Amino acid sequence: MAGITDAVQFFDGLLTEARSREAILSQAAVAIRGTVAVRFPGGDRIVRVSPAAEPQFTRQPNRVNYHGPDGIHVWHQDAADGVPDDFLPRLAVALRIAAHWDRAPGDANHAIQTLFRPETAAGAKTAALAELSLLAEQPIRVLAIGGNEKLAEHFAEQGARSSELYARMRYPKYEALLVSASFTPERVGPPPQGVLAAFSGVFPADRADWALRNAQDALRFTSLSRQRSPLHLSRDEGWRNGGELHSIAALTSLPRAKLRTLEDVQILERLRKAHGDRVLHVLEAFATTTSVRGAGSELYMHRNTVAHWVRKAEQAFGYSLSQPYARAVLFVSLCMHHLVYRSPEITA
Repeated sequence: MAGITDAVQFFDGLLTEARSREAILSQAAVAIRGTVAVRFPGGDRIVRVSPAAEPQFTRQPNRVNYHGPDGIHVWHQDAADGVPDDFLPRLAVALRIAAHWDRAPGDANHAIQTLFRPETAAGAKTAALAELSLLAEQPIRVLAIGGNEKLAEHFAEQGARSSELYARMRYPKYEALLVSASFTPERVGPPPQGVLAAFSGVFPADRADWALRNAQDALRFTSLSRQRSPLHLSRDEGWRNGGELHSIAALTSLPRAKLRTLEDVQILERLRKAHGDRVLHVLEAFATTTSVRGAGSELYMHRNTVAHWVRKAEQAFGYSLSQPYARAVLFVSLCMHHLVYRSPEITA
C-alpha cells in the first residue's frame, strides 16, 4: 500500500501533530490514493479525495464502510492498494479526538448548548455527545462559578486546568464547566473572596441538563460572605456540593416574591436587621445539631450565648424550638430566607 503499513502508528502520528479533522481525512486519502469520508452523528459530512486518485467511470465505486458505536460513519472507496482492516476504526477514533480538539473550550459552542437544553431531542443530544467525545452513560459533573467577573473567570480557568474538561459555557451571571465525574474541590482549592463556586452531583452525560440545574441550585445556596449559610459544608473547601442538596433543591424553584411573603421568612429578616447575621448563624447551627451544647461546640460559642439567641428567636416566632419538628421547620425557613436575601441571581 502507498503510505500506510500500520494504521495505529499512522493516525497516532497525525494526532501528535495536532491535525484537524479535515487534515486527517486529507492525509488518509493521500495515503490510500483514494477517497475517504466521514459523516458525524449530527449530519456533518466531510469528503477528501487524493490528488492521485483516478476517476472510475466504468464501474460502481468500491466502497468500504465502518459504523462506530457512537453513530460516526466513515468509509473509503477506490483505494489504489489494499487497506488494513483496522484503517477505518482507527480513522473514526482519530476523527473523534480531533473533533474534541477542534472545539474552543471557552466558546459557548453548539454541542454544550444542546446538552444543557432540557427540551433537546434525542437525536440532537446523541450528536452533541459524539462531538464532545462522550458516551451517553459516561458519568460527569457540572461546575458553576460566579461572583466578581474577573476573579470568577480566573478561578474557572483554574478549575478547567485541574479537571478533565469537556466543554464550558458562559451565562450572564456565571460560567458552567462540563467535567469528568472524578472532579473534587480539593484539586482546585477554595474559591477566593468575591467568587461563588458549586458543583453538581454525578449524572450520566446524556442528562447534562439535570447536572446543570443541580449545579445552579447549589450555587443559589452559596454566599459571598465567608460566614455560614444554610447547608454549610466545610469539608468541600468553600464549594457548595449539589449532590448533597437532596429535596431542599426544590426550594430554588419557588419565586422569591412568594418566599418573601412567608411569615417565618419575614421574622428571620426582622431578627437579622435587629441583631445582624450572627443570629442566623446561631439558629442554623441549632437547627442542624441536636442541642444548644452541640451548636455551641460547632460555633466555638458558649452554650449560654447560643441559648440567649434561641430564646430571642422563640419570642419572635411565638413557639418553642426545642422539638425536632420545630427545628426542621426552622432550618427550611433559614434556607428560604437565604434564597430571598442572600442568594446570588442565577440566569440560565
